[in-house]
Amino acid sequence: MIFCGLDAGNISALGLASQYPYLSAPPVDEPQVHVPNIIMLDPAYPNPFNSSTTIMYNLSRAGLVQVKIYDITGREVTRLVEGYHSIGQHSIVWNGRNGAGKSVSSGLYFVKVCAFGQSANTKTLLIK
Repeated sequence: MIFCGLDAGNISALGLASQYPYLSAPPVDEPQVHVPNIIMLDPAYPNPFNSSTTIMYNLSRAGLVQVKIYDITGREVTRLVEGYHSIGQHSIVWNGRNGAGKSVSSGLYFVKVCAFGQSANTKTLLIK
């Protein structure tokens, strides 16, 4: 590890290792930092919506993702996303249609994003 032009050998030679232990190189067998699996789901917008709503979510790491819409009875209305996504922010637009392409009725719908064996949920209201 090099810090401001000093490497581990120079730090030891200068007698700074005991005074500034954070400047020395970590042991080789030190475990790697683990990035937790996190899904951050923003509220759909606009909400309520008439013709379409945007669903935005953030992934802490890359992986397989599913985004599904459910009706108030818990039945799956449509599957918007199913596949591998990279780390970072993603968005998808739901046009108020089911998996067969037919318009769904006005009402409350649930958005569920699944990844890493976890899920995040939000609700949206369709008004016609």
